[in-house]
Amino acid sequence: AHAGFRGQLGDWEWDAGVGYAMNEFQYVISNSVNASLVSAVGNSPTSADAGTLKTGLTTFDVTFSRPMSWGNLAVGAAYRDDSYEIKPGELVSYADFDTIDGVSLGPNDAAAGIQVFPGFSPSNRVDESRDAISLYVDAEYSDIDRLLVGAALRFEDYSDFGSTFNAKLSGSFEFTDSFLVRGAVSNGFRAPSLQQQFFNSTSTQFVSDPGGGGGLIAVERGTCRSDSAVAKAIGIPELEEETSINVSVGVVLQPIDSVSIAIDYYNIQIEDRIVISGPIGTGLDPVLDAALAAANASSAQFFLNAADTTTDGVDIVIDWGGEVLNGALGIS
Repeated sequence: AHAGFRGQLGDWEWDAGVGYAMNEFQYVISNSVNASLVSAVGNSPTSADAGTLKTGLTTFDVTFSRPMSWGNLAVGAAYRDDSYEIKPGELVSYADFDTIDGVSLGPNDAAAGIQVFPGFSPSNRVDESRDAISLYVDAEYSDIDRLLVGAALRFEDYSDFGSTFNAKLSGSFEFTDSFLVRGAVSNGFRAPSLQQQFFNSTSTQFVSDPGGGGGLIAVERGTCRSDSAVAKAIGIPELEEETSINVSVGVVLQPIDSVSIAIDYYNIQIEDRIVISGPIGTGLDPVLDAALAAANASSAQFFLNAADTTTDGVDIVIDWGGEVLNGALGIS
């Protein structure tokens, strides 16, 4: 949901908006069983609520702008609140029934939780939030004929990742009425998402048989938080922000009145990009083995600041507009 408001305050035009969005995803596993419960008492429910993921986003922003003798000036502020929850499933979805209250009920080798996706347990529970406040200024200088220069500066303060300044410079020059050259350079900052920081679960994954049989075998693989016992056992660092440098340069052509062509080259360099690791299994360290056992997993994977990447390419956009059947038609 989103609502916006506009108005005039002296020479300034203002534009304000407030929004809220929410997404909820519930896991319901069917046609399966909790093998440890079957081992203990001989039967098990064949479906279970395995838990729910929920995200929420609240935003508020306001911008003031006014024309100046030399161009245009805009200033503004924004507030953002993110929330993330993992809600545990019902007991049969995640529990290990081999042992209850210290009493062994089964042979102690059956997998815990409902098979394929053991549900989120109370130890997986997450209820986290983050807020960020930003202030920004944007100026455009157009006092020289056919030249437009823009500069923007943005300050952001995160409740969990500190403060950052980001800037952008842009410009364009219109050589003729049908030929324009433009370019921009900026830096960026991205805090890890709450999902990357706090998602944790154990699931059944099918991988190639390491024994060389040529088939697939089922393994219980955990996705562990970077502040979890498993991560600490092998020295996985907590997540940090990603930073980037963005450059673009291009031309805009208008060979005829009804057609415009934009061709832009872009280059994006990201440092400390967050990716998910490959699996790390047992046998490396007794502390790691114990942490994996506590997570009911034979291997684990993590979100890491593990890559520096460069992405570049060319965008080509062709627009045509004209009158068709007493109406207007645009094609891109």
